[in-house]
Amino acid sequence: MNLKKRWIEHLEENGMTYLQHFKFAVFYGFVCFLSGALLIIHAICPAFYQTAGSDLIQIMARVFKKRKQIDDT
Repeated sequence: MNLKKRWIEHLEENGMTYLQHFKFAVFYGFVCFLSGALLIIHAICPAFYQTAGSDLIQIMARVFKKRKQIDDT
């Protein structure tokens, strides 16, 4: 399957335009990047950002679960 077809199918499967997908992916990519930085700080000093990893997982699970529920209706 060529790249253009995969690109279009992915956007259609997720019910998003390219710009919507771009904003979604960049935002959550940034959230992951920030959480990673907080986890590194936590690794150095365990008293800081004790829930950064679990908070990220919970947020992402809620976001993707909500998107799936919207897609299923």
